[in-house]
Amino acid sequence: MRQCLVFLVASQFLVASVASAENAQQNKRLVRRLYNEVFVKWNFEVVDELVAPEFIGHEMPPGIPPGPQGFREFYGILRAAFPDAQLTVEDMIAEGDRVVVRWRSRATHRGEFRGIPPTGRDASTTGIAIYRLSKGKIVERWVEVDMLGLTERLRASAAPEKD
Repeated sequence: MRQCLVFLVASQFLVASVASAENAQQNKRLVRRLYNEVFVKWNFEVVDELVAPEFIGHEMPPGIPPGPQGFREFYGILRAAFPDAQLTVEDMIAEGDRVVVRWRSRATHRGEFRGIPPTGRDASTTGIAIYRLSKGKIVERWVEVDMLGLTERLRASAAPEKD
């Protein structure tokens, strides 16, 4: 009897572990699709499929609405400033309802960004994003990127030269 109980508990644990691993892989596929469709092809049509109506981007500035509309608005602003931007996934790790992405962006500053007129300079950067998913959609995201460093580099190249 005791061996049966141990076997039952172990098999339930194994089933739960497999389900959790499958869920993490599904979440990774969804986030990878976000990067391929939105951050490589700039196809905003898929945003409603991938981003939940209650989506919160914790890195987004005040005034950007939540949900797919805010997602499109925020990346529309970035796309206008850096029209050739391409994000490359360097690492992707998933566990439970979270997916972590370490990414690299290559871009040229061709439009106004944070009040800085276009400089034509390289605006490449790296960052880390953490996504939380629920029911097959992205519901939250936190991003760490050196925006201050990028802004300072662009400001320095936009400053008039001193004689």
